[in-house]
Amino acid sequence: MSVAKLQFYAANSRCALITLGVIAQRYQLSFYDACIVAVAAAAKCRVLCSEDMNHGQIFEDGLMIKNSFTHDRSQWTHNKSSK
Repeated sequence: MSVAKLQFYAANSRCALITLGVIAQRYQLSFYDACIVAVAAAAKCRVLCSEDMNHGQIFEDGLMIKNSFTHDRSQWTHNKSSK
């Protein structure tokens, strides 16, 4: 592997760790939940299904947490423009 590739991966890893730390602190998430949110946000997901995180919580990038076990179906139609 070339030095340029290693520097690229190291820079992206540092950036990812900073992003994880910000997400974990801002939203009071565990490290692992912050990892899941960060990856979903980076993939431009609009909905993340989780029974452990807060149903209906919206992160600043528009990612919304959905709990498929809840009886509240009103938030299952997520519209980004309704913010």
